Parts: sequence; structure tokens; C-alpha cells
Amino acid sequence: MASALKGGSTLSTAASWVCAGLVTATKQPPPAAASQRRESACRRTTTLDLTRPWEHTAFWFFAHTALPAGTSFSLRGDGPDQPPRNPVLHAPDGSWCEVREDAEANGTRRVWETGPHRLWRIIEDAHTAWIQLGEPGWERFGLTATAHHQVIWLDSPASRHTWPLS
Repeated sequence: MASALKGGSTLSTAASWVCAGLVTATKQPPPAAASQRRESACRRTTTLDLTRPWEHTAFWFFAHTALPAGTSFSLRGDGPDQPPRNPVLHAPDGSWCEVREDAEANGTRRVWETGPHRLWRIIEDAHTAWIQLGEPGWERFGLTATAHHQVIWLDSPASRHTWPLS
């Protein structure tokens, strides 16, 4: 791909990805700072059931366009002897969220968030936008890349729905 970009060329392609790794997946969350502990985070609930990104790859790809650069994803257990199940997002600016994988009886899930960006709120807002765009799958996304910038687009490079990557 790099050779195709020499001389100011532009590369545009429709998406045919199986899974885009724009949100970094980690086996273990970074060491928890005081601001990342549940006790010190804002607690609320969500009705959004997107706790398993591998089941919603096109949406998570789209959602990443709104997350702070460098946001990572991991799973955390409820205790030292519990398997990791709860999604955790971490951003380089210290923003952090954890979402309880198991729903309460009323269908809601507990969310803990802290930091300058409310990461799960960003995911919820992206989900609303994704629905308004018709829940696009991989076949509707594309990428235009030049030597100086990369842009994700929906349906066509000329679309009004574009998201810069750099």
C-alpha cells in the first residue's frame, strides 16, 4: 500500500474486512489507577447490549471513529477467581469505563465511567448514529488514503458521512 501512495496518489477502496483492529484488544487491562477503580467512578446503567464486540464487528469499527485515539479494549472479571467477562475501555487520557456483561432483571447493565471522556456514552451515541445510518455492514464502508490523510467513508468517497483517521 505504501508504494501506491507515492507522489501524492490517492487510494480508495470499498471495505471487505473481516475485522478491523482499530480498537486495540489487550489480554489484561493496564494496572488500575485510583481513578479506574469502580468505587471512584460514576455509576449508571445502560440498555445497550454490545458487551461482546466480536459479535458486532461492523458497529465497533464505526464506533471507533468517535473514541479517543489509542482507546483499548479488555475484559475484566468480578474478582480474582472469576473469568474475565466485563468489557473495559481505556483511553490514553485516563478515561475508562467498565460495563457489566450480565444484565439485571430489568434488562439494564451497570456502567462505571471516569475521566475526561465518558467512553460508554460515546459508544451509546455512536450506536444511535449507526441505527440512523441504517445499521451499515462492512460492505458499505470504504477507505481513502493519501500520503497525508486517511478517511473512512460510508457508501462512497463523496459521501457526506466521512470520518478522518488522521
